[in-house]
Amino acid sequence: MRQLLRACSFTLALYASVMPLSCSTVEAHSLTGNALTGPQLGRERRNELEANLATARAAWDAQPDRMDLAIWVGRRLAYLGRYQESILWYTQCIARYGETAELLRHRGHRFITVRELAPARADLTKASLLTADSTDSVEADGIPTPAGPRSTLHGNIEYHLALACFCEGQLDAAAAAWSRARELSTNDDTLVAVSYWLAITHFERGDRLAAFAAIDAITTTMDVRENKMYQQLCLLFKGAVNSDDLRARDNPLGIGIDRATLGFGRAMHARHILLDEAAAQELLHDSAQLSDWAAFGVIASEAMLKKSTKASD
Repeated sequence: MRQLLRACSFTLALYASVMPLSCSTVEAHSLTGNALTGPQLGRERRNELEANLATARAAWDAQPDRMDLAIWVGRRLAYLGRYQESILWYTQCIARYGETAELLRHRGHRFITVRELAPARADLTKASLLTADSTDSVEADGIPTPAGPRSTLHGNIEYHLALACFCEGQLDAAAAAWSRARELSTNDDTLVAVSYWLAITHFERGDRLAAFAAIDAITTTMDVRENKMYQQLCLLFKGAVNSDDLRARDNPLGIGIDRATLGFGRAMHARHILLDEAAAQELLHDSAQLSDWAAFGVIASEAMLKKSTKASD
């Protein structure tokens, strides 16, 4: 069915991008085999997101030669939970504009969302190569926050590539990509996020010394505006905060993101610091069941559970 959808004509894709789908549409299957449907959005929020999509479509209709405007159509589709349509849109845009780092970065991200990790890794690896000799640039936020844009195109490519590799179990490649993302970090928000994931990857690789080194520079006094949960988890691994004191908050990116990040982080803390694998598995199961299944903490939890299942077979 997915292959058939992606084979549709570009014209059909254009019309589909302004036609709302039922929230019961299966968008993906989890790494543990469960069907994942579109998000339950309140009427006011859905109307806002649909209006944003219509605006993006109108802008692109007026200037169809502009790839940057086409990218926003795909982003707006994804914010509505219409991930398969977003992937189809980017695929057709690649056919139109060519394999650019920007298009591959966004399609790669959405391949991760729908748990198609191999295509995600392929897209993001190619995007990384395409940026080798180019100047980095700040990437606009799709969901603006008071902090303003905090990430860059090159950094996001490496970040998402690292996540795809991590979830596939390619830990050495993941560590290398997280390290590149950290070198590209321009502020404390990106620094705490990539440091956390790099530490987790090193723990999973069995290199505790490298894991603690990755978070050594994370402190309570950093200028973290969005990724406070990543900061707190780094401090948790360092023993500077108590796990019971951490709570998901309704931050600018949504409480669901915080809840997923915290759940997976606590699972990894239980596994690698408390050395309590039973508690780690319970926390992973809880995190994998969260409704905000596009969150990276949910995807990583599924990947860990799948790995555990294979190891026990």
